[in-house]
Amino acid sequence: WTMQELFDQWIVSYAKAPSTRTKRPPSGKVVEQTAWRWGYYLQASLGELLVKSVSIQQVKAQIIEVAENQSREQARKCLTLLKAMFDHAEHRGQIATNPALSIEPAKIGEHRESGPSLWWSCARCGPHSINPVRPKPSRMPFAY
Repeated sequence: WTMQELFDQWIVSYAKAPSTRTKRPPSGKVVEQTAWRWGYYLQASLGELLVKSVSIQQVKAQIIEVAENQSREQARKCLTLLKAMFDHAEHRGQIATNPALSIEPAKIGEHRESGPSLWWSCARCGPHSINPVRPKPSRMPFAY
């Protein structure tokens, strides 16, 4: 399977499976948001990769990129998405272990305040940060 094939199979089962918290399947809106997140943040860099060839380093790099270029919240949601997809692949015998399992969302971009930062310190006045302005993602193509 490629990651795109995994996503295509996983999203169908995700849309039907009740969550452990609510005991109901996710709403159509949540499924649509999840598909949008895959397409916007992950598909271009991971979609063509074989599931069994994806490493923890590749997953971390992708999540860090989302955290640095967009937001920690979107990075956390992307990580949750990838963990669920890899669980699906693991349960179907496509991979032996989930490469996203050991990544903790709290560690993603933890030295940031309100955007990507460049940190340095000078002896005279201590640490500094520059927060470059980056464009936010366009709104999702559906009503809230």
